[in-house]
This record gives sequence, structure tokens and C-alpha cells, in this order.
Amino acid sequence: SRQAIQKLLRGEHIPLYERLFKKKDGTIFSVEINVELVRDSHGKPLHIQSVVRDISERKEAERKLVESEEKYRSFVENSFDGITFINEHGNVTEWNRAAESLTGLKKEDVLGSPYWDVQLQLTPPELQTPEYKERIKTHMLAMIQTGESPLFNCIITAEFIMADGTRRVAEQISFPVKKNNGYGIRS
Repeated sequence: SRQAIQKLLRGEHIPLYERLFKKKDGTIFSVEINVELVRDSHGKPLHIQSVVRDISERKEAERKLVESEEKYRSFVENSFDGITFINEHGNVTEWNRAAESLTGLKKEDVLGSPYWDVQLQLTPPELQTPEYKERIKTHMLAMIQTGESPLFNCIITAEFIMADGTRRVAEQISFPVKKNNGYGIRS
């Protein structure tokens, strides 16, 4: 457009932009356009160069990623099971509504916290000792580093204390999730 040419002549940068194009057969596809003013060695404008790149595959991959994320989010949030994810550092990265209901701990209060601290909050008072916390932390870090534990893929029944002090018994199953720099854990 004339406006774009004027911007280029003034030395302004035109950011990448996307458009829909139509092929001869009528198929619509997405493109990314980069427009630049090419100058000679004295700074005098020579010509305008534009590069048009078909980004249809990237746009489709982005759409599928969003769809997958929406399905994942719906599954986690609407599950009747408490779902917790722990990252490769041992911090809680997911705590769904069922986990909130089961424990009485709110998502915003546990996200980013080391799992062993959350676990200690849920541990009956008579078991809460510095040694117990250290044992939980050591075991969790070993599971994250190796992706192995005799506790993985086994149903564990344990008593815990809700945030309001109510005692409950729950079953839990945990398994490792391979990541680039270690393992995360899904409970």
C-alpha cells in the first residue's frame, strides 16, 4: 500500500503481518509477509523487497495445540479425582478443584510450593517431625531425578489432615512424567 511505502521511505520498520491468500484452485491459506526497503551503499532506496511465506502448517499446529490444551484443562478441572502435577524441581504446578475439595487447600496457596511442604501440611500432627519432612523431600527429589520409585503406579492408602483439621483417608497413585531435564510427577 502507499502508506506502507511511505513508512519505509521514512525509515520506519513494518512488522511481520499475516494475511489470507487464495490459491488458483480456490484454497485459502495463511501467509506471513515481511516487507523491507533495500538501499544502496549510499542509503538511496533501490527497491522494496517482500517475502511471503506460507504458514498454513504452523497455524494448523497452533490450532491443534490450543484444542489439546482446552481438552487437557477441561479433563483436569472437571475430574472427580484430585490431580496434582509436580515439576522437575519438586514444586506443585497443578492442583485441580477436586484436590482443593479433598484437602481443603486452595490452588493459589499451593501452586509453586515445594510438594514436601504441602505434604507436611496434610500430615497428621503426630507424624510431623523435621526428619519426616526431610524424608519426604529426599524421596521426592530422588523420584524426580531418576523417574523411579517403588511407590509409582501403586495405590497407596494414607490418612491425612484437611486444612480445617478433619482427618480423612484417601487412595493415591503417582507416576513419573518424562521432561527435558528430569521427571515431573503426576498424583
